Amino acid sequence: MKLNLLSLASVKAFAEEFMSKYNELHVLLNNAGVMMCPYGLSEDGIETQFATHHVAHYYLTILLLPLLEKSKPCRIVTACNLLFTRELAKRLEARGIDNLYVNAAHPGIVRSDLLRHTFESGNLIKKFVQDVVSVSTEDGALTQLYLATSPEVESKGIKGKYYVPFGKAGCPNPYSSSDNNAARLWDFTENLLKEKVPGYPGAPI
Repeated sequence: MKLNLLSLASVKAFAEEFMSKYNELHVLLNNAGVMMCPYGLSEDGIETQFATHHVAHYYLTILLLPLLEKSKPCRIVTACNLLFTRELAKRLEARGIDNLYVNAAHPGIVRSDLLRHTFESGNLIKKFVQDVVSVSTEDGALTQLYLATSPEVESKGIKGKYYVPFGKAGCPNPYSSSDNNAARLWDFTENLLKEKVPGYPGAPI
């Protein structure tokens, strides 16, 4: 199945095809790999990084939510988007949905092409980060895998939290911890989707 996160039509088509083929989904891992890319717009006219990291993940999650809700238990892990994670967890709790464990993960500085737009080729700082500070892609996946698979997530009731390498609770900054900011981002995204997606009915939560 094809999924292009720079196209909301592709996100919708993917979700519809997935739900036509499967009747369960126990793990949804939202993790797109772009960072500090040159300015550009998605197919829908949304800035590339915001479109990829947030809007597409938000839309995909909302579209798959009915399937996720009936798949017990279920995990939703989103990379580096605590505002969305917190608001989603809050709204699910308000609806009495207790089988969905929604959390955010930071993979760390990963030794991959993610930094390709950050420094010029041959830059000494980039070499230092790549050789000394960064972790392997395998290690970068550990925190997300912990939140997606560890029995502790359910036994400890870990929901709406932010975890850092390697599988440890993080200390988010005040901006990311703000309930007001989380609600504003949710409302902004809902209005954006209503503008960009014909017939979008709005999130069911």
